[in-house]
Amino acid sequence: MMGDSLTERGEWSELLPSSILVANRGIGGDTIGNMLARAAVVLSVHPKRIYVMAGINDLVHMQERLPMTELLQQYQTLVNTLGSEGAEVIVQSTLFVSTTRAAFVNPRVAELNAGMKRYCARARCDYIDVNAKLAPRGVLLSKYSGDGVHLAPAGYLAWARLVSENLAVGRAAHN
Repeated sequence: MMGDSLTERGEWSELLPSSILVANRGIGGDTIGNMLARAAVVLSVHPKRIYVMAGINDLVHMQERLPMTELLQQYQTLVNTLGSEGAEVIVQSTLFVSTTRAAFVNPRVAELNAGMKRYCARARCDYIDVNAKLAPRGVLLSKYSGDGVHLAPAGYLAWARLVSENLAVGRAAHN
């Protein structure tokens, strides 16, 4: 699992099936550029699959904001780098927020997600739309979050179910 504070705060070894060995490589405040800079560390554990969720810190922090074309290029480079040694890369949609910044942030989240979904359709990566479950109306549901950005236990359970479903499909395809 690779990402920012959303990933970091998840107890993935408890949330996912016990037969799956999970390395949590989430770091609070991480941007896509930071994740790209530490991709070698993630690859050093020789993962079979890498679930990545990225972008919210890039979109929330105005001073670090890149034009969307550059942000998408950076994210695509991250996916390519993570997949360069044979790992299967699964991009998870960047979560919408429900804070006062939602009107500013969520349209950019939607744009980033649309770009990455298109990219995964033509590249070698799966795409999981986590927002379909946690933010079906384009805003993170309050039952899944306490502060409008980070997840509550119910949010992690819902997210973990989506990852578990993807894991099951992946195992079936490889058998």
